[in-house]
Amino acid sequence: MGWQISDASPHRPALAQSLAALSRLGTDYTADDLTPYARLATATADLDFAQFEGIEDRIALAERAVVLTMLFEPVVRLLRRLAQENANHRRHDRRACGRGEGPGERVPRRGADEQLAE
Repeated sequence: MGWQISDASPHRPALAQSLAALSRLGTDYTADDLTPYARLATATADLDFAQFEGIEDRIALAERAVVLTMLFEPVVRLLRRLAQENANHRRHDRRACGRGEGPGERVPRRGADEQLAE
């Protein structure tokens, strides 16, 4: 990927440990398997850093970093889960998991959830 990562980064051994755990379970991932995920991670990191543009105040910048790291990261994980649910429904031609809806039936949604489902 051409990433510039410090040798001291704690994320290097954490990734190695996670891949080793998967390998022990008989699920080996090659660099080719990980490349599409790394590309998505790069795009996500670029979106994150775009949110820092125009912030000059160091305290405001630090606050934004905390918001992104601690509070927004779970949102991104949940968006992935919702996207997986949507992909499952597209693959199996159904609208909602475990709710008994058939093809073409829609479950009423509210708020931001409704906007994402559109």
